[in-house]
Amino acid sequence: MARMEVSEAKRLKALEDEIARLKKLLAEQMLQPHSASFSKKMVLPAAKRDAVTHLKAVMGLSERQACQINIRRPQVDPLPILPTAGAGHRHNGLSVRSSQKAL
Repeated sequence: MARMEVSEAKRLKALEDEIARLKKLLAEQMLQPHSASFSKKMVLPAAKRDAVTHLKAVMGLSERQACQINIRRPQVDPLPILPTAGAGHRHNGLSVRSSQKAL
């Protein structure tokens, strides 16, 4: 068996560490779309317990992995109605477009 130089051994160790880091990132990235699709704010312990059971059954995660997933769907804010020049009137601080055009 050929001997490795110290620099080669260090390089090999660095590559192995990088591969392990990338594998972990890939695994986390693969989990996110599936777990985020049903995830919502867990207020009660029972809801969290049900979600963990679901992740264990569907995705084959360990209990520890399932408990660590804490992804919530982003809350959708209604789009603001921006005022436009002369396009409508103001009502309660919001711009409301008139449904009738000026004659």
